[in-house]
Amino acid sequence: TLAVIQDFHMTKSPMLRQIAQRAVRFVIETQTMGAGWRYIPERKQSDTSVTTWMALGLAAAGKEDIEIPDTAWAGIRVWLLKKTDLTTGRVGYRERGDRGARLADGVDKFPPQEAMAACGLLCRLAAGKKAGDPDVSKKVAERLRSRLPTWDDEGRLVDQYYWFFGTLAATSADLG
Repeated sequence: TLAVIQDFHMTKSPMLRQIAQRAVRFVIETQTMGAGWRYIPERKQSDTSVTTWMALGLAAAGKEDIEIPDTAWAGIRVWLLKKTDLTTGRVGYRERGDRGARLADGVDKFPPQEAMAACGLLCRLAAGKKAGDPDVSKKVAERLRSRLPTWDDEGRLVDQYYWFFGTLAATSADLG
């Protein structure tokens, strides 16, 4: 979805606009009610990673005047509220404040990083804040600032997912 919308943005091709609209329709139709998305569009489960990719696609579509229903953004906000530890700002992958997703051989390889916190901040920026929503963006941003991605010359501790989303969140939120 995001790639098609970016192609449309660059070309303004009417054909790509139609494809982008269909892609957005699919994204909307596969959102778990009152939540986000998961790898398989069964509308039963969600996770913060896939939800972030969908939110980025929807945000890009909105900038191209492709209509995004408020219910999509509301679901994203609800998902994030359920998965964010409001005290620490840690955003969980599937559960509130969990340590994120790792393949079995990567659990011990990588120290806990904040890729999901970066994803959560990006989603919050895309979905916007509504009256009554707790303002946790500052708490999440503080968490990211205090836990920057680490580099290891041997490549054992390089969490590329966090580097990507952390950089995107830092520049999008102007975290400096």
